Amino acid sequence: MRQYVSARRRWLAYVGVILGVVLLAAACTPAAEPGPSPAPGATEPAGTSAPAKAKIRFGTLPILDAVPAHIAQQEGYFAAQNLEVEIVPFNSAVERDTALLAGRIDAGLNDLPSGLLLNKDGAKAKIVRIAMRATPQRAQYSILASPKASIASVADLKGKEIAISSNSVIEYVTDKLLQDAGLKQGEIKKTEVVAMPLRMQMLAEGQVAAAVLPEPLATLARNQGAKVVLSDQGTPYGHSVVLVSQQLVTQQPDAVKRFLAGWEQGVEAFNKEPNTYRQVMNEAARVPEPLRTTLTLPVYPTAGVPAADEVEAVGRWFVEKGVLKQVLPHAQVVDASFLPAGAAKQGQGGYDSAY
Repeated sequence: MRQYVSARRRWLAYVGVILGVVLLAAACTPAAEPGPSPAPGATEPAGTSAPAKAKIRFGTLPILDAVPAHIAQQEGYFAAQNLEVEIVPFNSAVERDTALLAGRIDAGLNDLPSGLLLNKDGAKAKIVRIAMRATPQRAQYSILASPKASIASVADLKGKEIAISSNSVIEYVTDKLLQDAGLKQGEIKKTEVVAMPLRMQMLAEGQVAAAVLPEPLATLARNQGAKVVLSDQGTPYGHSVVLVSQQLVTQQPDAVKRFLAGWEQGVEAFNKEPNTYRQVMNEAARVPEPLRTTLTLPVYPTAGVPAADEVEAVGRWFVEKGVLKQVLPHAQVVDASFLPAGAAKQGQGGYDSAY
């Protein structure tokens, strides 16, 4: 297994992967569909008439966080907003971000570190909502030791290979949790495994000593003998967000508002009757068969966006890694103006106090 390289070299490699895939796609495939636009023949309505129909291609990962979008699609909440939403699955953050930069999707389930990187050299996208957060009762991400590794504590992780996805919330959570537990940056050895299913397989087979996984993969790995060394449960680190392209923000801001209105209805429906939507969750998040009837059902947060101090914390982490030269302003990355009327704005955890 190759040694973990410096942050700057990994960032250049990350950019190289994205640019390489974009250029290859441009050379070998027909031109990508244009950005989201009203349906043919549609015009902007006047007065109280229905809004013009729009299409949004939304990228997801095999995790629980995007389930409200699937519910909104199934229950007709998006259709009631005169939206055609295509949900596009990806196995890794690199694939998702490549698709966004190439114009093959218009929005996606994302994270704050990726949002900063996408806007590093100019406005490319905006974070418009928190999708999920870790809570005192539930982890978003866990650092798990392989069942074939002799790891019993955080100290045993010193110098051991931990499979991650670089420059993402996965790496951010990894660094923060291990540093909070007393490890120094030089004692943390990370190796790049971008595809989550492959990361889990390598963990199970002992090809890496440890790996960082989201739910539901973390629960499955634990059931298969992996040990949770640390998790982000009760910390401010683990999260996911809804991110939309700058093109969509600029050209169709009303479509963004309608998308989030549909998402909010999906959140309300799941939180009110979660068992009704277990099957939707199982399919949307590719919940493994052994967990389909037993996985603890999540509670989805109500509308809100990351606070300024959260953006600053991730920005400082990137500056320390040499990936960013300076912390990006909150307004360059986050836009709360698309949230439903009356929704919380910055820093909203979005959970009832009982949760």
